[in-house]
Amino acid sequence: RTVLDLMSVLRIPAILVAGSYVGTISHTLSALEVMARRNLDIAAVVVSESEGSAASLEETVATVERFADAIDVVEIPRLAPGVDDHAAFARVAGLIG
Repeated sequence: RTVLDLMSVLRIPAILVAGSYVGTISHTLSALEVMARRNLDIAAVVVSESEGSAASLEETVATVERFADAIDVVEIPRLAPGVDDHAAFARVAGLIG
């Protein structure tokens, strides 16, 4: 069994987390398509900034937003060690509320 199987059984809103690395757009859109085929409720896509990536966080988010029909896309920049609070966390919590 996979996490996808578990998500299908639980039937709770799912959050897809992606990085901002080169190739993530293809990976993210493929994952969204598979989740949609399983009729999963996708609450949000969270794009977490990948350290040292050639792909920018902003461009990655903008591209995913263009293809993720009516799904909220939330960006989370790389945070300093020990930082455990960011406005994006509250936004995501509100989406799964």
